[in-house]
Amino acid sequence: RSELQRALGLDELRLLNDTGLTVDNVDVMYDIWVYNDQPRANVLNFAYSTDGINFTDVPLLDFTSDEAAAASPAWEMVNRATSLSGLGLANGQFLYLRWILDDATGSSNRDEFAIDNIMVTNVAQIPEPVSLGLLALASVTLVQRRRRVT
Repeated sequence: RSELQRALGLDELRLLNDTGLTVDNVDVMYDIWVYNDQPRANVLNFAYSTDGINFTDVPLLDFTSDEAAAASPAWEMVNRATSLSGLGLANGQFLYLRWILDDATGSSNRDEFAIDNIMVTNVAQIPEPVSLGLLALASVTLVQRRRRVT
């Protein structure tokens, strides 16, 4: 990360598609750990990109800590999960996941945040029934040709 990214509270994960196929859908899951010991609310937002330049925000994954400091601060975990679809991520192309930490309300010092247990799973496409039928027809044709040759 650059100094500017650290100052902005920006963390980015770059993942390479080396499946040999185009990836259209992935499931993303992770845990947010928060230590709410300061009188300031902070927001952690998630976005993704397939080119590293244009990012798509996913408001469903936004998390905001409480402005009031906890009476007995302790690390607390919050789970986040979503499915990203329509990616069209070609083999050899990267998927970029970005978390942005910013101030929401209050003043003074900030709460502590950590991101843990990041899991990104390629969701395989299930062939349509027509495609399965064509595949079965091709298999039958291949078996019949082998029987005639032998």
